[in-house]
Amino acid sequence: MKNSFGIKIVMLTLLLNACAWVDHKHEAESVQLLTEDKTASCSKLGVATTKTLGKVWFYKRRAKTVQLELQDLARNEALAMRGNAIRPIGDVIDGRQSFLIYHCN
Repeated sequence: MKNSFGIKIVMLTLLLNACAWVDHKHEAESVQLLTEDKTASCSKLGVATTKTLGKVWFYKRRAKTVQLELQDLARNEALAMRGNAIRPIGDVIDGRQSFLIYHCN
């Protein structure tokens, strides 16, 4: 009985790692992820703060997965603001991160 419980925990862990919590818009793939030194020819449009699940119940999700989802959300926000580039502001904290939104030539 204990063995089947362990198997269920392993399966749940694998399932949660595979889950995508973000609606990825196809058009958002064209939005660039910039570094600070690449923004000279860009106009700043605003700031977007994105949030996704960093933890599900007792399980902490992989940092890379969370980071990619936050970037996808920021790209979606950039489209809504008519931007074509994003740059992260600070680190990911508790599944949340802010991004500057730009329109670059």
